[in-house]
Amino acid sequence: LRLMTNPNDEQSWRRIFKVPPKGIGDTTIGRIEEAMRTFGRGFGDILQRVKDIAEIPKVTRTKLQDVVLQIEKLREQIGSLSLSDKVRVVLEASGLCDYYRDQDVDESEDRVSNLLQMVEAAREREREHPEYDLVDFLAEIALVSDVDEYDNAAERVTLMTLHAAKGLEFPGVFVTGLEENVLPHQRSMGSAAEIEEERRLF
Repeated sequence: LRLMTNPNDEQSWRRIFKVPPKGIGDTTIGRIEEAMRTFGRGFGDILQRVKDIAEIPKVTRTKLQDVVLQIEKLREQIGSLSLSDKVRVVLEASGLCDYYRDQDVDESEDRVSNLLQMVEAAREREREHPEYDLVDFLAEIALVSDVDEYDNAAERVTLMTLHAAKGLEFPGVFVTGLEENVLPHQRSMGSAAEIEEERRLF
């Protein structure tokens, strides 16, 4: 999903190569990194010209090109779909649910359940925030994930959006950006219900 919005997301490429396994190992990734340094380009950019990297064996280059082609086709396929359909189609194409079911370990069902919940979360966001696109959804998921891992014993400042806060989990809160068109957000200005939701969040 992240690659649908940022083709150069190196961390996402690495995860895709590893899970489910695609026969692309650390040596190959190391050679891609060398090419990144040589040409001063992003991870996704280098993958577009992987056929020119002689250090990578032809068989592996073919595997890389297959994955890149699948991602490109997926990006075209989901272009005009609704948010929840984008998440559903990408999840199905990833093969992750089948991969985790085949692992037959204790946490397999939990992982599959978490993946399916992403589709439901996207449906919920469609209802609550029709203006949301995939970038908004992924940003919110990342923030919520960070909040779930919050350690209240650690002495540090935690940054998040209003939408990611669950409420009352912090003893002290500083809210910044309290100005028109930020809170309430300009996209909510045309609807009394949305303005009320912004007020509730605040």
